[in-house]
Amino acid sequence: MNRFRQPPAATDSAESSGPAVGIVEDGLRIDLVRSTINGLFAAGLDLCAARAMADGDAADRIDRAIGELDDAIAGLRSRSFEFGVIDLTEHRSATSVVDR
Repeated sequence: MNRFRQPPAATDSAESSGPAVGIVEDGLRIDLVRSTINGLFAAGLDLCAARAMADGDAADRIDRAIGELDDAIAGLRSRSFEFGVIDLTEHRSATSVVDR
């Protein structure tokens, strides 16, 4: 089951509304990507703080979760750049929760 709602399909009516609609839609996509990356990064930082207090199996599980978040951030950024949602020259946020 996909936990994320799919965006509505583009329609001809949006295209006929003029370029202002496209600018707003682009802004919303960029904001969505940036806020998602920031949220994932914040969750990773929280896990890094929790990792400092954990040991054994808990520490290992936290390390795996941090790795998964790093992979999700990298994938989201890569796909966003690939599809032109975010221009690499304007988006210079952190790319990883931890240095690997």
